[in-house]
Amino acid sequence: MITDLVKIERPSLPKKWNYVESLRTGKRLFIRWKDVTLEIATHFYIAREKLRQPGRRTDLEPHVKSREVNKTWGDYCQEISGIEDKDNARNAVNRMLDRFFPPEVPKVAPPEVSRKRLTRSNIIYGMSLLGWKQQEIAVSMRVNRKRVSRAIKNFSTKPFLKEQESGMSPEEIATTHNLALPTLWSILLKDKSDLERFKLLKLDNLPYLYDVWNFSGRDKRFGLEYPGNIPAGIVLNALYYYTKQGDLVVDPMAGGGVTIDCCLAMGRKCRAYDITPARKDIQTHNILNGYPNESKECDLIFVDPPYWTMRKEHYSKESVSSLSMKDYESFIAHLARNSYRVLKKGGHLAFLIQNQTGRDLEGLSFIDWGFRSLEKFLKVGFEYIWRIACPQSTQTATPQHVEGAKRRKRLLGLVRDLLIFRK
Repeated sequence: MITDLVKIERPSLPKKWNYVESLRTGKRLFIRWKDVTLEIATHFYIAREKLRQPGRRTDLEPHVKSREVNKTWGDYCQEISGIEDKDNARNAVNRMLDRFFPPEVPKVAPPEVSRKRLTRSNIIYGMSLLGWKQQEIAVSMRVNRKRVSRAIKNFSTKPFLKEQESGMSPEEIATTHNLALPTLWSILLKDKSDLERFKLLKLDNLPYLYDVWNFSGRDKRFGLEYPGNIPAGIVLNALYYYTKQGDLVVDPMAGGGVTIDCCLAMGRKCRAYDITPARKDIQTHNILNGYPNESKECDLIFVDPPYWTMRKEHYSKESVSSLSMKDYESFIAHLARNSYRVLKKGGHLAFLIQNQTGRDLEGLSFIDWGFRSLEKFLKVGFEYIWRIACPQSTQTATPQHVEGAKRRKRLLGLVRDLLIFRK
């Protein structure tokens, strides 16, 4: 492949150089796999390192979709190398880049090793706070149960509490100990009421007292960046009104984990599922197959599904966004039946859904998904208790959408509702 290369200094990463540009440029210059030059390798190196930055996809999270291109780093490696197996292709390209730009070896190995162990312990402890059983954590983390038990037993919260008393902010404490911020909130806010938690989390506008929850933008403290991220305020408000501390919340389509982090901050337990999990505390499960046993007798089910074909290109092929309209309605009916079975008597279900407008709607120009969904939940026995408006921000419409709507005299849809049901 590449032989007798001298050690070359790694290129700096330009702040304004998009990784998509790097990949396109590299592929444009690329001729044959064996003829990779320093210039070509530099483009691929920059693209890989950009993808590894916080908020981007990484080699360890190939299922998380990019906002710019619907491909993983493994897909690019297949194109670059011509190797069919994605794992082998990724390894080959990474080896090639490491030959050009050898990775830095830390001068002191022990601290790096201990930091990795601490990170794993932190994740294990966070999962235990969410209500995971030790055997489930062991399977997810790929360690034995004794190691999980030891990690939970040896986890000490005293250093965090002392540092908080000394005036350190939660963000500083979390960074110092390589701890997820929501897990730290769960520790520091123990025994605090919901209203006290809102105040300490600097969420002074919560709870919303009216049935219009006008949240816009993403609070980066809650959940990973993910297609279809919802504002954390919607979840936090729902937890405040329809659960109490210690209750079990289930999110069958968890995405980036906003619901999980909100539950940690508010002292609730949470079980989350997705067909393409973005993090360790989300289990691999397709809700079309019903709910897992650990979801039974839950207190709240929070569902934020893909709004049929909206943003379809950002989801996997197995997503319900790829279904026909008839099958998507069947999915909602199936979801309603299974949710009713696992929810405890008196428990609630919060279903977030947006109306759909535009073309390619199987002959329709407008679909009121809230109305269509309502009858399916009522049919299985749910009591309909509230409809809360959670409108989308006008910023979700691109300039092209706005100009097109003006020309065609067509309304752009921002109506999104949170339907609340009780068993």
